[in-house]
Amino acid sequence: LLVALFVWKAIPSRRYGAILGATTGLGFAISENIVYSVQYALSNASNSAELIASRWVGVPFMHVMWDAFVGIGIFVLLAQKSSRRGTPLWLAMPFLLAGVLAHMLWNSIAVALSGIDVFGLILVDVIVIFIPFAIILRDFLGGHFNLQGFLKSATKPRAPQILIPS
Repeated sequence: LLVALFVWKAIPSRRYGAILGATTGLGFAISENIVYSVQYALSNASNSAELIASRWVGVPFMHVMWDAFVGIGIFVLLAQKSSRRGTPLWLAMPFLLAGVLAHMLWNSIAVALSGIDVFGLILVDVIVIFIPFAIILRDFLGGHFNLQGFLKSATKPRAPQILIPS
């Protein structure tokens, strides 16, 4: 958020916004998991090892993706700040809400299915929440997750080439 507020010109595209959001989410998830792991370890619960492992397995699926959406929303807000054309403020809302909605759905499923195996719960969350939102995120970022050229501008798709054998 400090980068977004004070160095807003450092975010030239929605992909940079997604990366900043995702890395922030990864840092938050690691911090949160450390706190929960200590709590589970001190609780002497019979399934504390399973709870700790499940939190660390879920790291790449949760906060990283949600905060990528939030990062895109912040980019849109910053683009509005840098543009004199008056980009509507509401344009950032779908991205910000997508991150919040995915988090709410993930937690709702976790609470509703809290009686099942923790790894089964993560599997359900990944299938129901992560995969659809990852596809949506992919489409917002230009239609692919080619990380090799990820920070290059998204180009318009070319028409398919038909090869005629000679």
